[in-house]
Amino acid sequence: MNLRLKKFNFTVAGIIVLLVIMDINMFYLIDIPQPLTHLWGTYNKSLLVIISIALFAWTRGFWNSDLFIKKYTIALCMSVAIVAIISSQVYAGNRIYNVLIECSQYFLVFLAFPLLKLVRKENGYDRILYAINVITLVLYILYILQSIAYEKNGTLFLHVNENLRNNALRMSLKSFGNVMIIYNFCRLWFDSNYKHKIFSLIQFILGIYCLLFIQQTRAYYFVIAISLIVVLLFCGSSSSKKIRNIAIIILFSVMLFSSGLFDQFLGSFGENSDMYGNTLVRMNAIGYFWEEFVHSPLWGHGIITTAQYFTIRTGPLGSYFYADVGIIGLMAQFGIFSFVIYVWPMLRWGRHILRHLRSGKLDPFLIAMYIYMLASTPSLLCVNQALCIIWPFSLAFFAYSNEKLGEEEDKNGYNRY
Repeated sequence: MNLRLKKFNFTVAGIIVLLVIMDINMFYLIDIPQPLTHLWGTYNKSLLVIISIALFAWTRGFWNSDLFIKKYTIALCMSVAIVAIISSQVYAGNRIYNVLIECSQYFLVFLAFPLLKLVRKENGYDRILYAINVITLVLYILYILQSIAYEKNGTLFLHVNENLRNNALRMSLKSFGNVMIIYNFCRLWFDSNYKHKIFSLIQFILGIYCLLFIQQTRAYYFVIAISLIVVLLFCGSSSSKKIRNIAIIILFSVMLFSSGLFDQFLGSFGENSDMYGNTLVRMNAIGYFWEEFVHSPLWGHGIITTAQYFTIRTGPLGSYFYADVGIIGLMAQFGIFSFVIYVWPMLRWGRHILRHLRSGKLDPFLIAMYIYMLASTPSLLCVNQALCIIWPFSLAFFAYSNEKLGEEEDKNGYNRY
């Protein structure tokens, strides 16, 4: 019986690892077959959703699961379904099938159920993060090799778009490529195991290199920097270590300002920058999508898949995208239902972080992960099509942490609320 259970857990873990690899298009080593492109790709997660729902059914997901995840999943599915049905009726030719394909990433929430079951197993939390860390290590190495090959002779051995910035090939690290930079920093800073520190240091350096010279997304510089600063400020185990961490932040800030790097970063948003066009488009997009929300606050302008209505979806010039403006884009598309989809869990997790700080039972990575998602709210929203794989993992991780913290508070006689 135990052997059968172990095989079952191993199979579930293997499928989840496969989904993470599929999210990065199998490390971009293969060209996705044309018949699958409308179900699987950077901006389409329908195939991942189908596998997640099948895994949810196979593992009897609702059984003995977290109450909040159950309530949230029901509320999210109802919210998306309502907006999808309205969208199919309001816009001529906006078929319900196409609408559901367009918003399919939200149904990845079903992956949170088997994930939580796996996390609850002995060392399940650490094992899942270790597996993801290995996957991102492979991704970092492949990206660096691809970047070098392209710089030398223009060779593309990965199936990525030829997108350039600063004369270098740009490639997105996706959700976990960015998040694991924070994870490895936490391991490097707080793990007492020397071997773990060495591996985390290597992984952190590779991640930072990819962040700065390959991905080259300014918003991620800010998001990851804020996450690391919060870890240093709030996760010291003693007063002396907190003072040391503050001194490190001050020293690094002085180096950043004196070197001119900070001025260079701010200058990238200015009129004289080559990237000013992108900045201007995003600023205009914020105004446009906010007006769309104000015009229709109940369900926004909906989910649009018909080409004749794309000027509503992408603005009059066709250059505005939901993913560029974070929560404002979500509000324009879903109206008040965006608060169910995103704001509700973020508020709940924020309260959980405060409980963490009060109890002193800190998980630095969980706190950093929350700050990462909070800081990315204005632009790099973690529920958009390209980044949504992190959302079910967040649900499972916070549910597990809530259970462990609740057990600790009950043991010590704390009032949870």
